[in-house]
Amino acid sequence: EEEEEKKKECGAMSKKNKLSTRKNQHAFNVEREKQLAKERKEKSEKRKEKLKRKKLTGVVVKRKNKRGIKLRKNSVVKGVKIKNAASKQKARRLLMAEAALKMQVD
Repeated sequence: EEEEEKKKECGAMSKKNKLSTRKNQHAFNVEREKQLAKERKEKSEKRKEKLKRKKLTGVVVKRKNKRGIKLRKNSVVKGVKIKNAASKQKARRLLMAEAALKMQVD
């Protein structure tokens, strides 16, 4: 009896190597591949549609730079040396005032 059990243990195929398991896995993989291909196709079509719409609308609006001008520490702008946030704000205020004057002149 013990010899028969040993033979069964050695001869038993691993679950992953069974033909039915491999067939099922293959079918699953094929199905998944089809689904992914379909999704990719839909996405590319959507992208093309977006590009067409973009061309029809014409003008592309650029995003405004909300932060404004970059001011480096220890630099001097309009007679104000930038040391901290307060001095940076003061320099920005002066620059904005000058820009507003230029806009009024034009």
